[in-house]
Amino acid sequence: MNPPINALELILRGIKVLDDAQLRQLNSEVVQMIRANHARKMQTAARQFYVGDLVEFVDKNGAKHRMRIERINAKTMSVKGVDNPRLQGRVSPTLCRLVGA
Repeated sequence: MNPPINALELILRGIKVLDDAQLRQLNSEVVQMIRANHARKMQTAARQFYVGDLVEFVDKNGAKHRMRIERINAKTMSVKGVDNPRLQGRVSPTLCRLVGA
């Protein structure tokens, strides 16, 4: 007996018979879906924060920062350092953890 075919396998089989125009259209649809999912994640993550909240995140170098939220933008939050007020910038809400209000 053959193992069940999952949805991804079916899609990949179907893609192999598409011509260039159809592949471009499919690509456009997939990119649009990915962008919509990403925007939804950002909005959901940003809803748990408010201006003035104290958040913590780890930067790409592994350093932990405690920052105060100054503004919540569409995709990022503008933050300012608590211990070092000269440290400021933007950070994705998905990278932050609420420390206090």
